[in-house]
Amino acid sequence: MAKQAAAKTASTKKTSAKKTATKTAATKTAARKSAMPAAQELIHCYRLIFQVEAGGSRKAESFVAGTLDEAKAAALADLASGDGAYHALYYGEHILLQLWEGSRKIETIDLHPYIEYRVEGVAEPLRFHGPGDESLLDMDGEDAEQHIEAMLDEQLDIAVEIDWAKIRLPTLQGRAVREGETVTLERGSQWQYGHHEHWDSQIKD
Repeated sequence: MAKQAAAKTASTKKTSAKKTATKTAATKTAARKSAMPAAQELIHCYRLIFQVEAGGSRKAESFVAGTLDEAKAAALADLASGDGAYHALYYGEHILLQLWEGSRKIETIDLHPYIEYRVEGVAEPLRFHGPGDESLLDMDGEDAEQHIEAMLDEQLDIAVEIDWAKIRLPTLQGRAVREGETVTLERGSQWQYGHHEHWDSQIKD
């Protein structure tokens, strides 16, 4: 009887230990799975591009955003700055918005037709006539040097409006890239969320 009881106790302990080990292994497996990124997760982004060709001045900057609101804020931050207004109005920079789903570019939009500037010292609102990179202010005009200097020194009141309501944007699939994350875009290049300066390597749309 004592042997049978001991054997039963040993069997019960072995079964209990086996169940505990199985449960622990299952918990560890679940933890490993939860820490892994979702396979083939589709991540979308908006990329703004501000560039001028090499010459008297050079600029090649971009901003990778997860949402359209983030892209809107980044566009205004650049264009309303003294440096941004100078390159847009005097140098005719490229001002583009790209939409990406994963590594596939969905669309590129030239923002020029939707931009209006109001600049201290310029009587009329300044509007681009259409897509392209035309300059709206004459660098050789009267008092241009003083105006440019004041603009670059952030001494002028500069207001910018972008008529987003007129821009038809497709709905992007997947989730938005988040701050701190990196996306893979053209030719396998890695781009982190946020602002980039790449003056020696311009983006070819």
